[in-house]
Amino acid sequence: MKSQRILKSSFSRKLVIAIFTIITSSSCFADPVNFLSAFWGLDGTMLQSQVCPTGANQDGMPVTFSWLIDPSSIDPSDFQIIRSDGSITTPYCATLMPANESNETQTILLIGDVGNVANGQTPLFVNVSGSLYGNEPGSTELKKLPKLPLKQVTPLDSGAYIVDAWLLTPDMLLNDANKCTIGSTSIRVVWSGGITAYPSGNEVGAEVTNSYKVSYFVDGSSPISETPLALGDLNDGDNMHDLCMPAMPLNAKLLSISLGGGLVQDPNGDPNLSQRFQLEGVYNLMLVTKSKSGLSKITKSVGEFPSEKSCKAEGERIATQFICVGK
Repeated sequence: MKSQRILKSSFSRKLVIAIFTIITSSSCFADPVNFLSAFWGLDGTMLQSQVCPTGANQDGMPVTFSWLIDPSSIDPSDFQIIRSDGSITTPYCATLMPANESNETQTILLIGDVGNVANGQTPLFVNVSGSLYGNEPGSTELKKLPKLPLKQVTPLDSGAYIVDAWLLTPDMLLNDANKCTIGSTSIRVVWSGGITAYPSGNEVGAEVTNSYKVSYFVDGSSPISETPLALGDLNDGDNMHDLCMPAMPLNAKLLSISLGGGLVQDPNGDPNLSQRFQLEGVYNLMLVTKSKSGLSKITKSVGEFPSEKSCKAEGERIATQFICVGK
């Protein structure tokens, strides 16, 4: 199942990466789906499972998209991994496990020989060339994924990081045995790799729950920051948390999700850095002052707003000098 080709010269290695870049370089901003992350999570320490009998002592690399992926469209040959020595390999297996619930299928776990830290061979990029199908969260219309740019691989020794966040609808939570049991609103937070509590490796608890902060905006109000009441989607070993929130207005727009550093770890035991995931289209209101020499200086970040118009309106209300900085 595995195809591998070693490129013997530096020129050849550069050429193959250039070719892959050209044929997959459609703009991610123009496409409705994004390739969010490729995370080298384990080096030679995958456990054998019925899902991937040939995966024992192999590498694990979860890849995450902004769409939910149709399980029937996934095949290992959909993925090519370009390594630092110029070789190209495909994984032995590609599975939705453990993120296999119907509202979780953004992440596909690739299992195989993707690299080796001991000999200096590391995965650099992942290319998606197969016929993957999926749908946007909240939609039931399956579409073929367009050509996507190469995704750079996050190194093995990096901690997991937040790559996506969105509101779960009541329909998406039907028959979900792992959903929030308190609160009125559920927010899905997707990480680049599986997460447990740092440094114990146990499931996360109150410390992580209390560190999460959700910032959102409702028309006519200043940004609102709240802490989850609890977490859902636990005890399943995947890369997702559901934030169980108090009731939020129907017209609320998410601005950012944050979490303190050193609270969760990936399967390799690497702790997370402090997280502040800012959603697209968010504008930060920054107050500006001028020194005696006439130079402008940002002195304070006031908050986040879902549009440049709302950001400027608040800036004009509270300050004479300000700037609105988009993501």
